[in-house]
Amino acid sequence: MRLRLFVFFLLGLWQTGPTRSQPPLHVYPGETARYKVRYSLYFRIPVGEFVFRVDTPSRRIRGKRLIHVHATGRSYSFYDPFFMVRDTYGTFLDRRTGLPLVFYRKVHEGDYHFSEFVTFLRKKGLAYNRDTRRRVPIPPRVHDVISAIFYARSIPYERLSQGDSVLFPLYIDDSVYRVGVVYRGKETLRIGGRRVPTYKLTPILIVDRVFKSEEDMTIWVSADERRIPIRIRSGISVGAIEATLDEYHR
Repeated sequence: MRLRLFVFFLLGLWQTGPTRSQPPLHVYPGETARYKVRYSLYFRIPVGEFVFRVDTPSRRIRGKRLIHVHATGRSYSFYDPFFMVRDTYGTFLDRRTGLPLVFYRKVHEGDYHFSEFVTFLRKKGLAYNRDTRRRVPIPPRVHDVISAIFYARSIPYERLSQGDSVLFPLYIDDSVYRVGVVYRGKETLRIGGRRVPTYKLTPILIVDRVFKSEEDMTIWVSADERRIPIRIRSGISVGAIEATLDEYHR
């Protein structure tokens, strides 16, 4: 199992965009969300976790007030002999626009190691990857996989009709993709003995050797102003995987 599963499970629902105009940015300095990830083939096994943290206070870089969002993923120690995961993702996003200025990640998945540091040169319409030394043309409102979280958490799903979809450009791996989400309506989940009203979503994914199709995932987010991901479930090439919110602090 690759940590990219963690990222796309937890970010897939945020790969959306505004229908016409930029919504107010919903960001909460000091926020922490921890997800427990389970793999299912013949039975469900907890194999790892993913944690998001929003630094407080916010920082200033190049005269802009920025917020640092840090995400880490790891496999549990018992699973390390099979496939060890120790990954770090992060972004510095403009508090006013929600757009990223810098994106970085350091990936350690089994024998695979990878790192990158990307600067978004928006006035020039370019993203510069310091590690590959590539300059990639980007559209004006492109996001990275972390900044997309807060951008799409601001989308007013309550104004959408069942079956509506929205799209936006996403930068990853020195490429720009058009991704999105389909709104499937409201549904109440039972989590830890509580009934939680949620919005049900189907993200339009980037298909690779992990995901079977563009819409091979279902995600539930809280039906309130924060739109916190509660549960993410999907089939993959072999078996299925589920991520569930385990802890939340603000």
